[in-house]
Amino acid sequence: MRAMPCRSCESARGTRTCFPRPAIPSSLFRQLAVAFILLSSITTPIGCTGFMQTEHRAQFYLNDGYLCEAAAQFLADGLRDGGSIVLITSTPRRDSIASHLLTHGFDLTPLGNSGKATVCDARELLAQFMAEGVPDRGRFTTALSSLLDRCAVAGDQPAHVYGDMVEVLCQDGNPSGAIQVEQLWNELAEARRFSVMCGFALASFPTAAHLAHFEEVCRHHTHVLPTERYVNVINDAHQLREIAILQQRAQTLEAELEQRKALERALRQAIADRDASSRLKDEFLAVVSHELRTPLNAILGWTQIATGQETDASTIRRALGIIQRNATAQLHVVNDLLDVSRIVAGQMPMSADSIDLGETIAAAIETVKPAALAKNVQIDFTIEPDSRLVVGDPARLQQVFWNLFANAIKFTPPRGRVDVRLGRDGLYALITVTDTGEGIDAEFLPHVFERFRQADGGPTRKHGGLGLGLAVVRYLVEAHGGSVAAQSAGESRGATFTVRLPAA
Repeated sequence: MRAMPCRSCESARGTRTCFPRPAIPSSLFRQLAVAFILLSSITTPIGCTGFMQTEHRAQFYLNDGYLCEAAAQFLADGLRDGGSIVLITSTPRRDSIASHLLTHGFDLTPLGNSGKATVCDARELLAQFMAEGVPDRGRFTTALSSLLDRCAVAGDQPAHVYGDMVEVLCQDGNPSGAIQVEQLWNELAEARRFSVMCGFALASFPTAAHLAHFEEVCRHHTHVLPTERYVNVINDAHQLREIAILQQRAQTLEAELEQRKALERALRQAIADRDASSRLKDEFLAVVSHELRTPLNAILGWTQIATGQETDASTIRRALGIIQRNATAQLHVVNDLLDVSRIVAGQMPMSADSIDLGETIAAAIETVKPAALAKNVQIDFTIEPDSRLVVGDPARLQQVFWNLFANAIKFTPPRGRVDVRLGRDGLYALITVTDTGEGIDAEFLPHVFERFRQADGGPTRKHGGLGLGLAVVRYLVEAHGGSVAAQSAGESRGATFTVRLPAA
């Protein structure tokens, strides 16, 4: 914000430098109106009497650039009155304040050389009188009196001091220490003539929980100045104090509203998640019913045929084969349900044996070979050297690969191909299962290992199964200290499943 002459402030003493008056946003005006109802009283500053000649200012700010501008204005006023200045801050803020002082016609470097300006680091000065988070009165008085004595030598007018020590303490999580430093400033003011400004970020007091600390800060200052949103809105010190407090109340209301909105969003999301979970469970129950009823109907039907009085031997053999296949299908459904139940309960037993992955994978391929032959799907298995041994449960790992191979065959059309490769990647055995099947839609890919999730989840879907196999795969692989991932270029472009297991 650039300073400029203000015609309304012209007087017999000349033209006064002011800042432009920004418009008050209507939303903030409404919030201030609400906050005004909450404001019960404005107390007299602690340690500040009517005979006190020292100004102790609290300047609240939203933007650090504005604080530096206001601090430079405050220090420049002291220099114009013939006094000296003390700047207690950090290097970045010191440079910014020095830059703003130049716009007022004051160069900090020659001022320091002449003794009209004293600059010191806020943390270094704090280290001189802070002990275990508490300021020592004697050491504070000695340190600050030394600075003020230099100013007295340079001029007979009261010094203007800008200090960041209290804000540093607040930022370090020591608000009580900051208040004690403010009290020591007020005690020092009873014996010395000076004016001091301290900056406070309004963001340091965001909620109602910070209200007590905010009000205590205000009570320890003779002048409380609101943030840059209300520069020169009014010049009455008492009303400026009220505006600063109302600003904090408005900020608190904003924070509470945002918190309520966040809670509302979280509640809506929880309801949506609950509804989605309920819908998935309903779909899953429908699928389970279908998967159990279909083979059961076949078993019952062919049992009646096989037990008929006029059934010949060949028909009975055919019936027994169909009954066996459907009973096996039912057993797989029940086993999947039991496995998921054990996983949820954390009761999936596993051994830790040295395993030849080549043999385990080959056994799983033999298990699914009849299904592959029925669809004329070719399975190729490649083994790289030094990639076979891992430690784990052989039965569970065979279950992992059986699920992956059965899944690949199910989604691969007739005359398709499934490539299985066993290799090594550093400390891990690497197993890839690549098919030329239907692929996985990009939207469904992140959910492919979730329980109860299927790309086509309705009971009229094209492929059977409960959609639990890949969830079991992920659990078993991770239980062995490994990982599993799925990749697909999209629908009709096949899929690749990659399993990584710690090598023995």
